[in-house]
Amino acid sequence: EDKGASSASNSADSGSSYRGGEKVTHPKFGAGTVVGITGQGARAELTVVFDSVGAKRLLLKYANLEKL
Repeated sequence: EDKGASSASNSADSGSSYRGGEKVTHPKFGAGTVVGITGQGARAELTVVFDSVGAKRLLLKYANLEKL
């Protein structure tokens, strides 16, 4: 059981610490809400609905998102 707990914390450490419903901001698209997350680590991809441009799928490592 400890192995499962440590692998869960490892995925959080690799940047996929976003959860659905979180408010974020992006330098180009502005404010938005995380609605989905796929993959993990370097391949983590977020689906974010931005107020200005609608839904976008962004690779987390390039997205440059900040939590609000």
